[in-house]
Amino acid sequence: MFGKKSEDSSKLIELDKKIKSAFSSVREEMDDHRESINENTDELHEYSEKLSTLEMKFEKLQEQMEEYRLLFSKVISQNKEFSLSEPEKLVFMVLYSVEQTPLSFADISMRTGLTELTVKAHIFSMISKGIPILERQIDSQSYFRLDKKFKELQAKENLLKIAPDSF
Repeated sequence: MFGKKSEDSSKLIELDKKIKSAFSSVREEMDDHRESINENTDELHEYSEKLSTLEMKFEKLQEQMEEYRLLFSKVISQNKEFSLSEPEKLVFMVLYSVEQTPLSFADISMRTGLTELTVKAHIFSMISKGIPILERQIDSQSYFRLDKKFKELQAKENLLKIAPDSF
C-alpha cells in the first residue's frame, strides 16, 4: 500500500507540474496578447493625434482660402477697371494654363502670337488691375505665373468672367 501512495503522489506531482507549465504557457501567451493590444492602442492613439492635427491644418487652410476669396472679391469689386481686354485675356489664359513652370515674356509671346513688348505691357496692366501674377527672376530674366490660390479661385468662381471656350 505504501508503494501505491508513493506512486499516486508522484503522479500528482507530475500532474501538478504539467498544470503549472500549461498555466505558465497560457500566462505567457496572454502577456504577449496584452502587450500587442497595448502597442496597438498606442499606435491608434498616435494616429488619432495625427488625424486631429491634420483636421486642424485643414480647417486653417479652409479659413485661409476664404480669406483669399474675400480679399480677391474685394479687390475685384473696388477696381472699376478690372475687366480685361481681349489680348489681356489671351495672356491671362496662357498663364492660367501652365501648371508649375513660370513663363518668360518670350514664352508667352510664342504662345499668343503677340510681341514681347505687348505681352510685357499686358502683364503689367493686369498686375496694376490687381491680378496676382507672381514674378521670379532667373539669370536676370523675368518669369511669370499666376498665384496658385487665385488660380483655384478663378477656376471655382470665374472672377474675371472669362468664358473658357472663348480661346
